[in-house]
Amino acid sequence: MVKENIFTFPVSTGTYQQFIDEIFNLSEHQFSSYVCFANVHMVIEAYNNPGFNTVVRGADIVTPDGKPVALFLRLKKIKQVRVAGLDVFPDLLREAEHRGKSVYFYGTTDEILDKIEEKARFEYPGLNIAGLYSPPFRKLSTEEEIGIVNQINAAKPDLVLVALGCPKQEQWMADHKSKIKGCMLGLGHAFKVYAGVSKRCPKWMQRLSLEWAYRLYQEPGRLWKRYFYTNSLFVLLTLKYLITRRSVSENHKRQIIFKCEYNVVLVPLQRFSHMMNVISNTLDQDLREICTKERCVVKELNIKSNYIHFRVSIPPEITISNLTEKLKQNLSAVLFKKNPSLKSNYPAKSFWTNGYFVSTDVLQDDVMNRYARHELVKN
Repeated sequence: MVKENIFTFPVSTGTYQQFIDEIFNLSEHQFSSYVCFANVHMVIEAYNNPGFNTVVRGADIVTPDGKPVALFLRLKKIKQVRVAGLDVFPDLLREAEHRGKSVYFYGTTDEILDKIEEKARFEYPGLNIAGLYSPPFRKLSTEEEIGIVNQINAAKPDLVLVALGCPKQEQWMADHKSKIKGCMLGLGHAFKVYAGVSKRCPKWMQRLSLEWAYRLYQEPGRLWKRYFYTNSLFVLLTLKYLITRRSVSENHKRQIIFKCEYNVVLVPLQRFSHMMNVISNTLDQDLREICTKERCVVKELNIKSNYIHFRVSIPPEITISNLTEKLKQNLSAVLFKKNPSLKSNYPAKSFWTNGYFVSTDVLQDDVMNRYARHELVKN
């Protein structure tokens, strides 16, 4: 799925059903993966904390969970619907029953897990519940961590629903990627709502982006500081974005299209989806970083099954040849430098392009000379 940045935060885009389908696709074709559900709190947490930002960028999917997050994308002319964890939770259970997939519930309390199991078995009698586990509310020892991983993997779940609270659950999923076999989803508060322990706000409040206000009403002592800070900063950053965008749009009159075709060979079908997600996440982050340093703006980035295509807007003082050279130098070896685990998953010379070549044996920069097949685009 294509991701768009909100400040420094990547958010996946697509229809609601596309998100559901892609989650199950990850469970079928990728050894281990995780999904984040992004609200304003998570966006600001990632903005302030580079380490957490890296955790979110490592996610295979980041849904626009909060209504303000989905609305922000409309400022970028993307008509994105909200994909909230509170809606996805029951829909995943229903779809898992229909597709014959198993689910595992990890986190929260035993009381809430018991309520979830009772309700899920009543509403979805054909659902395969692989297991439920509420970890102790303390730091786990190494032996306990290994035991939990073994316990979850022994149950062979397709989906692992996680409720540890943000940012703890996202960090836990990142730490256990490649360890937990299945697709992990950080659904947090959705556990309480589905169990009936906490109520969801009325539809009219959801439509007006006021779900945070309802939760503040429910838990004022715990949430008032968080919402006052995160909501205020989100509004200020949005205003800054609008002002900057106007200035940038006046200066960036030239655009350049880069297209990089490639073939994938000797890669098993079940590994192909994982490979493409790694390519997408890595290129998205590094391309945007390079262009930001060069005062350029990434307008579009698409990762397809046989090519990488991105469109960049550049200011008058930047020459196309200079930008092209920067991209050659920086993107040539980025995949295996930042994703060393790929070396053990794919055979030598399994991935090549007409513009950039990656091999598990040698990273050859010289073939980057064929990288920049570009053309000018008139605004």
